[in-house]
Amino acid sequence: MKPDELMQTIYLGDRGCKSILIDGWNDLVKLEITCVSRVRSDTWDFYTDEDLEDGKLVFSGVTQIIVDPPGCIPNSYIDVISVKEVEDSLFEFVFSVGASTPKGDTLVANINIHARQLHLEDGEGNIFSE
Repeated sequence: MKPDELMQTIYLGDRGCKSILIDGWNDLVKLEITCVSRVRSDTWDFYTDEDLEDGKLVFSGVTQIIVDPPGCIPNSYIDVISVKEVEDSLFEFVFSVGASTPKGDTLVANINIHARQLHLEDGEGNIFSE
């Protein structure tokens, strides 16, 4: 399944970004989410049978990751998600994530990832690609 098609089957509303792992040697980025739900109809409709607690969105073939504004740490809700093909088999993923500063201020961070592939992992590392 192409990354943009897989993203259409994922619901992250009201979920939180727990961590970001950047593996530069393997061109890999993992976003750990409190819960990843699957969408198996036209809308999410509170379907929870395939929920992945502490699930991960795993991006491979990563060519760039940008967190804006620089210096913030995304650690809260996930609000806006978009994905588009920017080149042949290279996709741009944009996540809008709540972030807090050391002073306790809250702001919105944009995470921009360019990657060739996407799959899901559950909290134990099992892989889901469809």
